[in-house]
Amino acid sequence: MSREAYPDLIQILSDFSTKSFTELQAAAYVALVKMGEESGSAVAGEAGINRSKIYDILGQLEEMGAVKKVSRDGKSRYVAVSPEDLLPKLVEKFKEDIGKAQESLLDIQGLQEEIEEAKITLTTLDLTELDTNVFDYLISSTEKSRVKFTDKLDKDNRPGSAVRILNLNTPNQSRGLIFLLGKDNCYFFGTPTGMRVEALQITSVEMINFLRDMIESAWIRDIPEYVMDEIRSGDRLALAIDKATYVFYEFYAQNQEYKYERPISVVISDSFISFFYEGIEELKIPMQFIKQTEILEDDVTIIVKFASATKAIGDLQMRVVSRPILIRNILQHIIRSKIN
Repeated sequence: MSREAYPDLIQILSDFSTKSFTELQAAAYVALVKMGEESGSAVAGEAGINRSKIYDILGQLEEMGAVKKVSRDGKSRYVAVSPEDLLPKLVEKFKEDIGKAQESLLDIQGLQEEIEEAKITLTTLDLTELDTNVFDYLISSTEKSRVKFTDKLDKDNRPGSAVRILNLNTPNQSRGLIFLLGKDNCYFFGTPTGMRVEALQITSVEMINFLRDMIESAWIRDIPEYVMDEIRSGDRLALAIDKATYVFYEFYAQNQEYKYERPISVVISDSFISFFYEGIEELKIPMQFIKQTEILEDDVTIIVKFASATKAIGDLQMRVVSRPILIRNILQHIIRSKIN
């Protein structure tokens, strides 16, 4: 509602009619201008105002900056601020509030125009006809919400390896959210409970490109600048930079397990698989230890087995966000090149 959204603006507009004196305030101010410094009861008598009301009125005038209260021999007395000082200030304050109101109202009008230009509409999606493979990104607030959504799709229309999938794993999410971003269309909606869902649809190419740039700029933000410098200089050859939404790493030799369920950045070079979170290289696996890779039937999870010359060292599972088959092929190519 507008009242909750713009409380300050509504207050300014409703105050326009009260920026000047009320009749009783004006009578008290005129009386003080005439009398000079006086007590409240004397002002009441001169202005013809009931004594039970005069002190409230004088307090209001004091808040307006029209009257000053002074103490004489322990008693309160009042004096009017000079009209040549007071009235220009009231006019200036009124103009200032008018300007603020005009600016705020134009902002609201401009926001509505921007929404119209962005071509944001409320539409109904029929999940029996929705093919997620026409989108580049499927972003969900939690993995649970994504699974609930994709389970409702026809098998052929569920996201394939060309769709980048990212689960944000938002904590305490009462109802999951889904965001689909394509080349000329995107949808934002809650996890569906039936086969039809109300969704916000954006068809503005400018808005879609803005959202895409924002997502892709965040894709590698966890990778430290020194690693990016090494990649740019060629000291660390980056064959793939991506995100994994789930990483499970078992290290047999020391009986240790590591599990990352948050999105974590992955850099694959010709020497290491490295995993980064919030700028820290948390896991770095030398490529020379990798002996085998495979991709599970879900077409998302990659299993990497690595070992020393004599015994198995550990397993790594990761659910890669965008192109797991391509990354699996890159790893296998590096393994073969190291062996040969």
